[in-house]
Amino acid sequence: MKKITILLTIFMAIVLSGCGCKHEWEEATCDKAKTCKLCGETEGEQLGHLWSEASCENPRKCTRCGKTDGEALGHKWEDATCTEPKTCSVCGKTEGEALGHDFAPATLDAPETCRVCGETEGEPITFRSVDLSFLEGAVFDYIINDNLCVAVTRREDNPTCLNVTFYDFDGNKVNEQTLDIKNPDGSWNGYCWSFVNDGYLLATGNESKVDITIYNYNGEPVLEKRLEGSDFFDNFDNKNRVIQLDRVSFDGINRVYSIADKTYFGVDFNNRCECSPEEYFTAALKHGVNPDYDTSKWSSHVYDETINGYLVETADGSFWGYVDLGDNEIKLFKDATTFTSSGYTLVSNDCKTYDLIDTDMNVIAENVVEGIGVSHFLNSDVFRVYSEDGSYAFYVIH
Repeated sequence: MKKITILLTIFMAIVLSGCGCKHEWEEATCDKAKTCKLCGETEGEQLGHLWSEASCENPRKCTRCGKTDGEALGHKWEDATCTEPKTCSVCGKTEGEALGHDFAPATLDAPETCRVCGETEGEPITFRSVDLSFLEGAVFDYIINDNLCVAVTRREDNPTCLNVTFYDFDGNKVNEQTLDIKNPDGSWNGYCWSFVNDGYLLATGNESKVDITIYNYNGEPVLEKRLEGSDFFDNFDNKNRVIQLDRVSFDGINRVYSIADKTYFGVDFNNRCECSPEEYFTAALKHGVNPDYDTSKWSSHVYDETINGYLVETADGSFWGYVDLGDNEIKLFKDATTFTSSGYTLVSNDCKTYDLIDTDMNVIAENVVEGIGVSHFLNSDVFRVYSEDGSYAFYVIH
């Protein structure tokens, strides 16, 4: 019995004293407890994974060991809008580009409005009459810009003199001048009046010579020019007319013509161009008068930079409308005129009522005004609409 007790004591001592290995421990991991790399003995417990949440593009992942589990959630895409590209509602990632607005043209009731999202831009179009009755009785009147106009009247005490009066749109007199319109030989035969950059032109003459003077708005002569002989009259056609000059070396519209045996020199200038009066004369005289459009189809071309083309009249005089720079027809109407700088004009299909259109030929408003004819003053938003009784009224489009 004593012997058995001794053996049990020795056995217990061996058990309690371990395997006798000098352990070299490896730290615990997510999947394994602390372990001796020599004998494999373990101590403690495995750490377990620290999972991060799965994302749109990645499955859930242990932040300690990098192990993954499951699958990525995938994006939840919201469709692209006018202002935002396709976007994931979960993570905010974008793909592609925003669609951009699809603006419908402004109308008299609403500004430009996106057909998709309803966002607006700018203001509604304004079409209204403007009272310029103080111009009545003038032998010539002209709208220079959106707040300056001029009336030319003959002086009762001297019919060869003109009173030139500038007004703002409220009828306040801005400036007044007197010009003598006698011909070079001292007789009174006729005159032509037109506008150039920051001033106006007065031409008087007969069939042998024409004197042309350009004045600034203060009535001061800027340039005086006499045209005579071959430098001027060689340009006449067989009907004793000079047809329209067009597409010269600057951006403008020029005409030289004769009416009722009285020779006139006219300039219908586009004030957006920048050239001196001397450059104008040089360009006009060098250009010649043979237009490069089909005269069997069109009787006239008037350049309109707003549509990058021309206002035209058909050769038989039955239609007015628009062509591009290559003479390709855009659209024809019974009556039409040039566009404002903001891209609007009046057209008619019956010369009774006029519609408001934009440069894409969209009808903005129908039957905005009644009349038998219309004209637009370049460099302004003002139109003159003629009535059957010979009267006319002025309208502004903004």
